Amino acid sequence: MIDEASAIVVSNLPFGYINLKNLEATRVALERGKMAVMGGATTINQIGFTNGKIQSLLEESKSKGAKTVKSRKEALSILKALKNSE
Repeated sequence: MIDEASAIVVSNLPFGYINLKNLEATRVALERGKMAVMGGATTINQIGFTNGKIQSLLEESKSKGAKTVKSRKEALSILKALKNSE
């Protein structure tokens, strides 16, 4: 599925061990040259329930080029620009 996507969007939601795979998939997508847009990264310490594993994956994703947004409008703007460039 990752190879078929143009971009990965990670919303601001509580992360636990069950949905940790979503962030691991984001990392894989970035390694394969896909764009990743992540929302709400400023509150991740308040919503992560994995003893720091979430923070580590988020930092790794950002270092690999994931874009952090503060609103849906900003995320949609980035995705529209990607679509227009294809």
